[in-house]
Amino acid sequence: MLEDEDDANASIALRELLNAPDLDSIIAEHQDSSNPMVRRRIHQLASMKNRRELMEEFPKKLKDGGYSNWEAMAAVNVILDPRTSFQQLDDMLPELLNNDLTPICSTKEFCDTIRELDFVVDETSDNFIVKYLLGDTMTNLNGDPLLVAVVCQQLGFLCKWKTTLGRIDGTVCLLDKRNNICSVHPDDPNLRLNLLHFKPISVRELAIEVIGKIHSAACIDMVTSVFVDTRALLEAILA
Repeated sequence: MLEDEDDANASIALRELLNAPDLDSIIAEHQDSSNPMVRRRIHQLASMKNRRELMEEFPKKLKDGGYSNWEAMAAVNVILDPRTSFQQLDDMLPELLNNDLTPICSTKEFCDTIRELDFVVDETSDNFIVKYLLGDTMTNLNGDPLLVAVVCQQLGFLCKWKTTLGRIDGTVCLLDKRNNICSVHPDDPNLRLNLLHFKPISVRELAIEVIGKIHSAACIDMVTSVFVDTRALLEAILA
């Protein structure tokens, strides 16, 4: 059945093999098969196995504090879009800065750097799942404020500029090491404010909010697979 060019027939075999007790041996034995169709299916099987393991690992690692904001959002992206990989997402990031990772030395320099990227921060509530995925946010320079903030925070990290993700009066922003507020909205001022107004967002809170938004978007857009996966993730995280 793995040799069948009909994806529907091959998927039956893949689902059965995914539950085989000797799955690793099957993949190792056939991943270099002389039959190109079998090789392709075995690579699909390996991808399905890795994705299943990541879905199982994600809630546990999130609970144990094993993720940064970037790593958590990258994991969500890889789980929900099998076409992407962690390496691909990591490689996309420095390209936004034309691979110039010169250390940032001031709040102004950090703000100028992220503003020059011309991100569109989309706060509307709609059914566009891509707004909540790192890969699409970087490709389109358009995304939910949380995803834009995570991208900007990680760019700062690559350039030796540390920030904390949070909100002020409900608006997503980054607080840098000099206690200056760096808004992810291009036209907002960046001010030194009373820290009592700043509410940090934990990695777990970030994950729950973003996955919840994707779940809602999948429901509106009737993307059944994403709806089921996000529901499973939320149930596991909140258990």
